[in-house]
Amino acid sequence: MNTALRESAPGTLETARLLTSELVTNAVAHTLVPDGTIGLSLRQSSDAIRVEVEDEGAGFAEAERVPNLESGSGWGLWLVGELASRWGVLHDPFRVWFELDT
Repeated sequence: MNTALRESAPGTLETARLLTSELVTNAVAHTLVPDGTIGLSLRQSSDAIRVEVEDEGAGFAEAERVPNLESGSGWGLWLVGELASRWGVLHDPFRVWFELDT
């Protein structure tokens, strides 16, 4: 692991791990392509960590969502929206990204 990443602001590494896990889980759960691939990239600059999760699914339109407390699902993007400094959805190929300021 990169020394600069380990030395990021307290909690940043743990938040990056949580949000990455949520996005990868979403990609696994929602990718409808048999034997599809999921890509993960992590980049760090002097002031931010950027993570992108790419999959071969059809994607979705961004919408404000509140997790369904009864079903226990829908927390991934909600967490990203609450914890990330910035985030978004890109298409062609479909990927979700977030940044955390360090």
